[in-house]
Amino acid sequence: MKKKEKLFLAVILLAGFIMRLFGLINIRLGGDFAYHWEVAGSIAKGENFPLLGPAASINPDFHLGPFYYYFLAIPYFLGAGNFKVAIVFFSLISSISIYFLYHLSREWFSEEESLKVTALYAFSSYMITTGNFPWNAYLVPLVVILILLLLTRLKKGRHKYIVPLAFLYAVGLQLHATVILLTPLLLLAIPYKKIKIKYLILSLVVFVLIISPWLVVEFGSGFEQTKNLFSTLFVADSDCVFSEWIVSHGHGERCFHYFRNTLFIFRLFSVSLFVSTNFWLVILTFLVSIHTLFLSENPARKFFITWLTGVFILYLFYSANIYLHYMLILVPLPFFVMGMFLQRIEKPRNGKLLSNLIFVLMIANNLVHFLISLRDIRI
Repeated sequence: MKKKEKLFLAVILLAGFIMRLFGLINIRLGGDFAYHWEVAGSIAKGENFPLLGPAASINPDFHLGPFYYYFLAIPYFLGAGNFKVAIVFFSLISSISIYFLYHLSREWFSEEESLKVTALYAFSSYMITTGNFPWNAYLVPLVVILILLLLTRLKKGRHKYIVPLAFLYAVGLQLHATVILLTPLLLLAIPYKKIKIKYLILSLVVFVLIISPWLVVEFGSGFEQTKNLFSTLFVADSDCVFSEWIVSHGHGERCFHYFRNTLFIFRLFSVSLFVSTNFWLVILTFLVSIHTLFLSENPARKFFITWLTGVFILYLFYSANIYLHYMLILVPLPFFVMGMFLQRIEKPRNGKLLSNLIFVLMIANNLVHFLISLRDIRI
């Protein structure tokens, strides 16, 4: 890595961290955050050690694993109960994901292109707001980035990395249940036959140990959590009128899930890159993304298609309530796709100028929207 690129990366990391710290202005202690903070406090004080984690948004009777509560207890302890320390702590964690994203990008992009991908992620209004807010689901992008980075190391023969990968996968499942949708990608990408059996066994042991608190409760309660989950998944759709739904659909509804889930996937792309969930912009983002993925000459093209396709197919079977954060398992794919798009448009005459112009305008648009959003209180 050249000195100039190191300087650019340092500037991106510092600026990204500072932007995330702006959460100190408009984030308040309330809602789920207030409850989670109380539980974290009980852990930090040694008063309570829960075996279950936060309730899932799909069903308040279904709980995730407890990892997040214990993780949140760290800033509680460091800040002596001051919730603003958690905002700083999560902003720092999110900034660390920027650093790892650069190194992941270097597996498939040049230094300059990797810096662009990293900057788009670092200054994405949506990623800033998810990066500085203390909530279990918002740690998923970091986990996904680290899992992908470990996959690249496994492919290079560093087979011992299967152990931390198993740890991260177990952690991810406790942060948000949608991490299970990464399973097809992992099954296809991990070179199991080449990995020594001792590493496979150790990784399995680590995985079971990390999720064991949840398993203990599940087995002890007669699979109560699983029953709660399935009772939600298989509820009939409410009355839906397509002409009305296409205009007003938003968070939580159960209508037209085949079409809805696809929209939500590319709504994530649209809001991450362009700070908008406008229906027509989502459709345009979908068309450009698919065109870019299938025609790009980037060596990661097939890997990205497998990742997106696996999530897309599994969501075809999901008809329950859905929210935008359910798609965070696809981060940082939107930024990789945009990086590939910028690669493609550089080739024609004056393409470099156009590519740089689009890049700068996207950064500016995201930062302006983020700064304006600071007027809104978040709890």
